[in-house]
Amino acid sequence: MLAWALTIGCAGRSSSGPDYSAWLRVGVDPIAEADAVLSALERAGYRRSRRLEAPAWSAFEARRGPLRAIRVITARGVALALDSHEPDGLVPRHGAISLVAPSSAGAHDVDRDGADEIVIGAEIEGRTCLLPFRVDAEGAVSPRAPDLRSLGPDVCIEALRDVDGRGDVEAVVVLRAPSLRRAAMPSVEVPLEFDLEGIARVGTTPVGHLESERARAEEALRVALEAPDPESIYVLAIEAALRARGAGASAVEQVEAFDRALARAVIPRAMVADVVRARTTVEGGWVTPPNLPAP
Repeated sequence: MLAWALTIGCAGRSSSGPDYSAWLRVGVDPIAEADAVLSALERAGYRRSRRLEAPAWSAFEARRGPLRAIRVITARGVALALDSHEPDGLVPRHGAISLVAPSSAGAHDVDRDGADEIVIGAEIEGRTCLLPFRVDAEGAVSPRAPDLRSLGPDVCIEALRDVDGRGDVEAVVVLRAPSLRRAAMPSVEVPLEFDLEGIARVGTTPVGHLESERARAEEALRVALEAPDPESIYVLAIEAALRARGAGASAVEQVEAFDRALARAVIPRAMVADVVRARTTVEGGWVTPPNLPAP
């Protein structure tokens, strides 16, 4: 076999005789292969709900009732197969998944190489979490999982957006504090930059966005203090700590952000226990101590 391959190589470089290397066509045509794979699913009762294509790949989502199937086909064939359920159609596998279309060309180019990544969404607890997948030059598909460990186990990318108008796509995560909720849910959007590998990391929020959000929060706090509106002040204090957490600040800095928001506030006696509980939660790494009752 090796001698045969070497013979072909030599023949291909010779000035006489046919170029046998032209006979070797490795891989499949992604679009034609996707057509065949989709046809097989359609024979099983699925119907295509979305299809996206690029020069190196073809991807589609097909549904049959509650069942969902996503396939990504490259020169390797089916390089990624995701199914909402196990083959029995009863036991969930990946759940309510979807193939997410970019809003415009480049809107999913997370690694800034000029080509959109494939983005898969999964519905989890009332929100859609997004995960980009990169297709490399060999046709292999790999997830670009973000590094969000310091933000807690339930945080995910919920949007891909250019937050500062510079042309690069940021990963938008949302930090929430449901255990500290009174009337309104404390929550903040935290955009994170992608590196050249397409990985979003904590502490990379664009400076311009940080400054604009800080100014917006300060104005909201000023209005709440003048009202006065202690419920809004309580939420803004927690959100200040969440914003510091999303920027990669230490626990001490997060507590300081919380304290600054409350420095000029008069807290009603009925809210004091909740304020203490919130501060203790921030100080303890966003884990509410069991000895403090829920509001």
